[in-house]
Amino acid sequence: MADSYGERMNERVKVAAVVLFSIISAVALVQSNFARTTDLAFYDLLLNKVPGKNTPVNDIAIIGIDDESLKKADTPLILWVGFFAKAVDALREAGAKAVVFDIIPAISLDRFAPQLDQAFLKAMRDAKDAGMPVYLGFKTGEIGGQLPHPKFAFMASGLGFTNLYPDADGKMRRQNTWFEGQDGQVIPSLSMVAATAYRGIPLEQEAICRQLGICGEGMKPAPVLIDYRISQEKIAVHSIYNVLIKAQNGDSLKEDFGGKLVFIGPMSEKLPDNHRVPLNPREPGNQYTPGLVIQAQTTATLLAGQKLTPLPNRQKVAITLVLAVVSLLLMFKVSPLRSSLLVMILAGVVGAGVMAAFAGYAVLPLSPVIYGLILPAGIARSYLYVAEYKQMSVLKKYFGSYVSREVMKDILKNPEKVNFDGSLVEITIMFTDIRNFTTLSEKLQPPEVTRGLNTYLSAMTTCIVASGGYVNRYLGDGILALYGAPSPLPNNGAREAVRGGLDMLKRLEELNKEELFPGVKELKIGIGIHTGKAIVGNVGCFEKMDYTVVGDSANLASRIEGLTKQYGVAMLVSESTYALVKDVVEADYVDSVTVKGREHPTPVYHITSLKEETK
Repeated sequence: MADSYGERMNERVKVAAVVLFSIISAVALVQSNFARTTDLAFYDLLLNKVPGKNTPVNDIAIIGIDDESLKKADTPLILWVGFFAKAVDALREAGAKAVVFDIIPAISLDRFAPQLDQAFLKAMRDAKDAGMPVYLGFKTGEIGGQLPHPKFAFMASGLGFTNLYPDADGKMRRQNTWFEGQDGQVIPSLSMVAATAYRGIPLEQEAICRQLGICGEGMKPAPVLIDYRISQEKIAVHSIYNVLIKAQNGDSLKEDFGGKLVFIGPMSEKLPDNHRVPLNPREPGNQYTPGLVIQAQTTATLLAGQKLTPLPNRQKVAITLVLAVVSLLLMFKVSPLRSSLLVMILAGVVGAGVMAAFAGYAVLPLSPVIYGLILPAGIARSYLYVAEYKQMSVLKKYFGSYVSREVMKDILKNPEKVNFDGSLVEITIMFTDIRNFTTLSEKLQPPEVTRGLNTYLSAMTTCIVASGGYVNRYLGDGILALYGAPSPLPNNGAREAVRGGLDMLKRLEELNKEELFPGVKELKIGIGIHTGKAIVGNVGCFEKMDYTVVGDSANLASRIEGLTKQYGVAMLVSESTYALVKDVVEADYVDSVTVKGREHPTPVYHITSLKEETK
């Protein structure tokens, strides 16, 4: 009892360790770089496959300094402020809403061509007077930082940083909207400056947070996931050379730029401002995207009605914990096939929910499904497999040599049918031994005794096992066999026991032809069979444990076997056994005998053969 309790406690400790290990592994891995990479890849898939619901952008335009413009202008980029001035003038006349430069006029040309600087300054001043603000970009950082020349910065309506912050895989998925300088000054991104200019929102964090819907902690604008679906191929792109030619020829630009937010910057592969984006790289133009386009797309995202909202990390961990607990409960409480099927179904449901959430602009990661649902299920299933394998090994060790292959398969397939803890069951018990074996063995040499006995026991065991019985133990020359335990049998195993007994007698006739023991011409045995209730289970101590049968039924079977010599027959069965087999055997009533320990006489029957139709 204590040993059984200790085993159960040991098993519980093991299960608790598996559960704890699974949960810790799930929480640790879901926050790992590998999980982050998985989530990014899944995000890219959703971004390409799940359509957005925002209205296409029509009020943003791009004027790019492309390869054609660089070639036809035949002017170093450092001297392009004159072209910028003409572009600003042309856009002012076209009625553009605002102009945003994603290129930095960092130096003054006063020493070389002062008229170019003056033209650009005048163009910005005239634009401001006409209600068309001009914004300039700059780069931050101790290394690679770059600001517009002070006189250009002073004349501009505002400045915004153009730094892009790719993810670990080098793809641009999100953009910071603010950063705080060393002096505590809060500086907006160029895309944020453009969005607030278009909407007429003051550059105040709380106002931007509320009106653009990008609130982070402390009512500060949060980084924004760039929704490439609403802007890709929707924002009109124009060559700056063509725009300037149209303006020079007096052509109207109002249709292209009137009332629009216009971005001007590099769009040439020769200029170092191209980036990878999370779009299908097999589609033309998706391999690398100019930073100018990303700035415009970020602005379009800020102006959109709905924005992709990522799940905070603490909620990601919480979901992982919940899924891990559910997964482990299924593994330990439901059958292997059903639990595995339920985990697969649950993973599919959660995956579908993630896709549905993405359609509603909530970005849920895939990693909690992998590490919170599938990983714990895999760990638990592996543990259960090892535990079941060990259990099967124990079962094979206990019964492999003593039951038929079919019974063994049934035990392994349905171990829940087998009870080792001890239970009262209705079974059939067989006792058999060799008549006068003690006298016989005294006349022989030990090797002759063991050799003949092993041959005999092997043959009898084969008959018992083949008929569905379990050889519980050898008692010298005797055998104790159980039918109906540890695996249940129809009719409590009575028919199988009688069939097994008849097979043993037939096999003994064949063995007698071989003279198992020197000088013994004919070996005789007695078989006693009784069907009744008995306690079966593990009996013993920690060092030595046996699966055996205890109770009056076992004693009665033994005493019936002893009566076979008295009545000169090979096999006797009790009345309870006879009642279960009388329709399939030929039998003779022998007597009602008084058995020690029983109040009433016990009828016994001599089984001679199976009926013809049952052979």
